[in-house]
Amino acid sequence: MAKNKGKQFVGPKSICLCGHTGDGTNSDHSTLIGSSEDGTGECLVNGCDCTRFTWGRFTKKFHNFLERSKS
Repeated sequence: MAKNKGKQFVGPKSICLCGHTGDGTNSDHSTLIGSSEDGTGECLVNGCDCTRFTWGRFTKKFHNFLERSKS
């Protein structure tokens, strides 16, 4: 696990299998009812029929954040 060093990442952390961002603030996916986690529900992008965020990969910005946090 990455060392935090007092900083928190702000923004979407992951990209869903549908290709849109999720798993974090300002993501393309909604928050599930009853959940406090941003970006885990259905996709909000018009025309996308993804009903629940499914992790595909990290966003480049979050990956870079993790790499910087290791040192």
